[in-house]
Amino acid sequence: MELRLAYLSPELSEEFYRRRALRGARVYRLLSYAGTLLMGSYSVLEYFLDAPNWASNLVLRMLGAVVLTWHIHRLPKNPCDLQLDLHVCRHILLVGAVVCGVLLRMPTGFSVGMPGLTQLLLLGSLIIVRSGRVPWLLSTVALIGVAMWFDGGTFKLITTHLISLMLGLGMAWIVSTLQEAASRREFLLEKRLEFEATTDGLTGLLNRRALTRYAEDEVDRSSRYGHGLSVLLLDIDHFKSVNDTHGHDVGDLALRSIATLCAGAIRSTDRLARWGGEEFLILLPETGAENAFVLAERLRARIESHAVDMDKGQLRLTVSIGLSQRSQGKDWDVIVKKADEALYRAKEGGRNRVLVAPVS
Repeated sequence: MELRLAYLSPELSEEFYRRRALRGARVYRLLSYAGTLLMGSYSVLEYFLDAPNWASNLVLRMLGAVVLTWHIHRLPKNPCDLQLDLHVCRHILLVGAVVCGVLLRMPTGFSVGMPGLTQLLLLGSLIIVRSGRVPWLLSTVALIGVAMWFDGGTFKLITTHLISLMLGLGMAWIVSTLQEAASRREFLLEKRLEFEATTDGLTGLLNRRALTRYAEDEVDRSSRYGHGLSVLLLDIDHFKSVNDTHGHDVGDLALRSIATLCAGAIRSTDRLARWGGEEFLILLPETGAENAFVLAERLRARIESHAVDMDKGQLRLTVSIGLSQRSQGKDWDVIVKKADEALYRAKEGGRNRVLVAPVS
């Protein structure tokens, strides 16, 4: 399993981006609530800078705080990347409208309001780190410069503020990008460990523990809704003699060959695992004993007719298969035990055959 997102399945890639959106949503909510409180605290500073307009500005800010709080709560609980981006953009526009509405009424204008405007863009750069959003942030910086010029700011003042703002945005973007890379590495490492913990290293199939977890859920579902569920337990006949005669390399090749044949014979809803040694188990949800027997016979015949290519000639293999099904009240361990008993009888009866466990 490669530690690169590009090589992951679409499902894993989707999971990574969903996690990223959830993490971004948490950061957004935290910064938004903190920013709303900070916006209200500016009223204390305004009392000394613009006392005549203090009361009306306070009303405008309180109204903005109510609207922003309402807007924060409108973000879906589990947003996707696009939903989060659009929500943050709307939030920045709402806060910008409130801040500009207040600042244009003050004698010191945007010079006093630059901390608030910087906060808006920092919020955007922390949440929206993909390159496609950078032009949007830069255009916002340009609009701030135009607004400061109309507000009477000198070229030196405007240049100083914009340079400081750009440096702050650049640092925020770098931090976000590094965090993004760290999150990706952490996610991929987690998936690699999960893959190794649930997959048989030789055949690439599920291992016993992983299939048991799936099977217990399927048994519960089958019991609840009364649907069929069957199990096939396969064992390669005379496998020990294969290892003794041809060596373990050929034995490993035989195991991989059987795994490939089994995987190609089942549905996408079925589960296949290496159960242990030369045994394989196939879980067949929504399948009764009759249909499971047809599949088992087809698979047995397919393996019997298949030749495993070796360096010196070809190897023919056969399998014995035990079949069991869920009956009323049985749990997973009982189903596997019945399949194992049927497999044992198939071995005792001459091998290369399918036997069905009786329904008790």
